[in-house]
Amino acid sequence: MFKLIALDVDGTLIADDRTITERTKNALIKAQEQGRRLLSVTNRHIAVFVNSYFRTVL
Repeated sequence: MFKLIALDVDGTLIADDRTITERTKNALIKAQEQGRRLLSVTNRHIAVFVNSYFRTVL
């Protein structure tokens, strides 16, 4: 069984309008409840990523 799920952020996990669908949110929550770790993957600099995504999406 795999324990880590790596997710591309730009245009995959997060849509162009900086939203995450309810279906995706529910799947991520379920994965965490099953003991899996989630890893966000992006080519952006960490400061840009945190400022532009986490404050908008979460």
